[in-house]
Amino acid sequence: DFFEAPPITYGPNDLNYRTRKLTRAQQDRAATMFGLIEQELRSEADVANSTGSLDTAHNDDIRARPLREIEALAAAARQLIGVQSDKVINNVTRCIERLNILVMGLPDMDPNARIDGISSPRRTDDPFVMTLDLDKPGDRLRFSAAHELGHVLVHTESRPLSREAREAEADTFASAFLLPREPMLVELSPTLTLAGYSRIKARWGVSMQAIIRRSFDLSVI
Repeated sequence: DFFEAPPITYGPNDLNYRTRKLTRAQQDRAATMFGLIEQELRSEADVANSTGSLDTAHNDDIRARPLREIEALAAAARQLIGVQSDKVINNVTRCIERLNILVMGLPDMDPNARIDGISSPRRTDDPFVMTLDLDKPGDRLRFSAAHELGHVLVHTESRPLSREAREAEADTFASAFLLPREPMLVELSPTLTLAGYSRIKARWGVSMQAIIRRSFDLSVI
């Protein structure tokens, strides 16, 4: 059955990677590997894609979305999943699976590639698939999962041409998804010390670096 099924193929620029810059060979290997994983997971999954079928072509544009628009999308995702705006997300993977997105560990394709996550770039009749490097620390893994969710929800039909802009938007989505504006404005302050950031990290499960960046994006610092 595997060899009779039509292969899922991607070009090196079709996928969004949460990683540092990849060589062309690494991109080709990652695209091939993800296509095989996607094909296998979808063939085994007894789940329908609740979002239906849309045109698989991207509507690429050059407009980067403002912070408030990304935050609104993150808030809508929380509401869709059923997480209150002031609550900590205890299990990010479970939240993603509630949206019928299939999540799997990412094989160690190339230790030099250091890819944190890849997700389906286009909507079809089949479920979206997300792969994550499960060997990463918990705070980084949670952020990577939310980052890939941002790609799925924000960039499926329309996305900036620039890969850097797409990655920045996915980071912003993950930050707003895990660290909502209202509770962060209560907990963050310009005089917060590293010890204070450490306590926020322990509560919200996000790295201090991400919390400090969120504090900057919210104009707290």
